[in-house]
Amino acid sequence: MQTITVTHSPRGYKLQEPITLSVPDIKNAADKKLQQYVIDSLSWKMSSLVTFTFKNTSTLEVAKHLLRHRTGSTATLYQYIYGIHRFCKWANAQPDQLIESCQDPDGDPKPKAIAKYSRLLDDFVGCLQAEGLAPGTVSNHVKGVKALFRANRMKLELPYNLSKRIVYSDRAPTPEELQRIIELADVREKVIVSMLALGGFRIGTLVKLQYRHVKRDLEKMNTPIHIHVEAEITKGKYHDYDAFIGQEAAEYLR
Repeated sequence: MQTITVTHSPRGYKLQEPITLSVPDIKNAADKKLQQYVIDSLSWKMSSLVTFTFKNTSTLEVAKHLLRHRTGSTATLYQYIYGIHRFCKWANAQPDQLIESCQDPDGDPKPKAIAKYSRLLDDFVGCLQAEGLAPGTVSNHVKGVKALFRANRMKLELPYNLSKRIVYSDRAPTPEELQRIIELADVREKVIVSMLALGGFRIGTLVKLQYRHVKRDLEKMNTPIHIHVEAEITKGKYHDYDAFIGQEAAEYLR
């Protein structure tokens, strides 16, 4: 194990208090990438989850699966690991203990043991619902537990589909509300609000934009400003796309 200190969030913001973590020694480039993915996903939200993840081979398999075979979303890893952490705390067991108890000496699944955890997962759902958690939150916790078993080559299911009913619906602000927000905002906030509204960016993509994305049109005083967004900074990392911001957002940006 080695000790590292995290001083900034993945977005480059300095943390109020540095976080000291014990992490496994790096053996190769793949290990380094996986380790950074776990740290970026968990350290600045709930640092204890970093130790929890590195302590269990089974949770590292979840991170490895998301990084190599899915989009590598830091938000998804946090969501899954937090759900696993809550279930394990409730069941009073570590992730590796759960997985090992469902495998025979050859590493093959034990159907009776998996059926037992399916019943436990149902009881866990009942406890979460009793806490008054929103249906979407309950569903996300369950997704994490299912992902733990799936990443370790087992299938854990509930005998029913969980409700994903949204308690509070999102909606776009009206033009009047948007104008009021801009009137009250400082210059930096005006840029953020106007680019989200006029450029159609996700928040996660907007925070990754750099000066080079607007440099050409901004310095030439061109309007609208053309922004080429690379696949690497989009949520799914599926493909590049182009966006344009109009006169109002361009003025705030200048």
